[in-house]
Amino acid sequence: MDEIVRRLNGLWIVIYCAMITAAFELQVFDHEVPCPLCYLQRVGMLSVSAGAFFNLWFGVRIFHYGMILMGALLGASFAGRQVLIHICPGFPTFGIPFWGVSLYTWSFISFACSVLMTAILLLMYRPTQRNIPEKTPFWVYAIGAYLVCVILGNIVSVYMDCGFTICNE
Repeated sequence: MDEIVRRLNGLWIVIYCAMITAAFELQVFDHEVPCPLCYLQRVGMLSVSAGAFFNLWFGVRIFHYGMILMGALLGASFAGRQVLIHICPGFPTFGIPFWGVSLYTWSFISFACSVLMTAILLLMYRPTQRNIPEKTPFWVYAIGAYLVCVILGNIVSVYMDCGFTICNE
């Protein structure tokens, strides 16, 4: 059971990193500049991914699932806000749709699935899962490297679009 939970956490990270990588592809090659709500949704995705990675690296803990829930609820609130902005009849959608659905709607769906997945994993949680394997498998390092690359890419992307500004009053 412990290995299934570890692999599910790894898959979770890969899915969110792939979503952000696809968003980078749209941003760079299709010149789709993300809006501030899109950046905030990415922060929610990275928060969920960080909590899942902590489950891989430090062992499964309730605290990590709390981080995942907070990130998912934060991201869902931003994605829901963007869905509600564009839900009016005749109001244009933002960005290129994927399978006929806007990216911010997919983002909201992914956060809802993250909340559901967290609930399922919490139902499966047993205190004995805190044990960290004696030897960390290579795939955990690979997923961690992918996550770090996506985080750094997101930082560079925000800097290139927004610059480094300090609020002056």
